[in-house]
Amino acid sequence: MFKRIAILGLFSVALLASEIALTKIFSVIFWYHFGFLILSTSMLGFALAGLLMRVYREKLALIDTEKFVAFGVAASGLLLVLSLCLITNNHFSPLSVSTSLADMLKLISATVVLLPPFVMMGAVVLYMLQT
Repeated sequence: MFKRIAILGLFSVALLASEIALTKIFSVIFWYHFGFLILSTSMLGFALAGLLMRVYREKLALIDTEKFVAFGVAASGLLLVLSLCLITNNHFSPLSVSTSLADMLKLISATVVLLPPFVMMGAVVLYMLQT
């Protein structure tokens, strides 16, 4: 039981640290106002994870907890690194987001790219709390 709580605590700390780091990165690369997009995207990812866990609860009940948590932690880390690489190569001008369709699509793609890591992180936390 202590091992499970320790894993959940450490993963939650890593999750919060990644949110803070991505907020700072967005504030530096883009503008300060776009840093708050990370918080909205993370909350959307957590909500989507809750929805998916509810819809597929019968199938998830058959999966071993340790395997799911190990896969989820590894996948969320890899997805986070991949999304960070994609975002830093996705340059758009914050001044022309409201006038340029290409820059608006780049902003939307940056948000969509960040969604899978937060969905996976939310799924891991929810799965550990449920079982």
